[in-house]
Amino acid sequence: AVLAAVAAGPTPPEAAAGLRSALVTGATLAQVAAGTATVRLDGDVVAADIREQILALAQLVYTITELPGIGAVQFTLDGQPAEIPTARGPSKTGAATRADFAAIGPAG
Repeated sequence: AVLAAVAAGPTPPEAAAGLRSALVTGATLAQVAAGTATVRLDGDVVAADIREQILALAQLVYTITELPGIGAVQFTLDGQPAEIPTARGPSKTGAATRADFAAIGPAG
């Protein structure tokens, strides 16, 4: 349900306030184990411009790790761990946390 809400984008009042979703395509929650959620990405995410990729991944990480007991998100593509860009600079294949996107995360 959380990923569906993110994919649906902002409500009309949120959009009027200037909010938008960077997630242009679907992401599917595959499993949650030992505090890490595994999310399957589709090719549209990796085809997006790098800035939009980082924003979409950050949006997913911040949203999913808001749920109790989840502290990290492992992204996969075609059944394999995905190499993802982060706001820190280097790409990574391991589980992503809010620290990887803190430079662009929400204030406060």
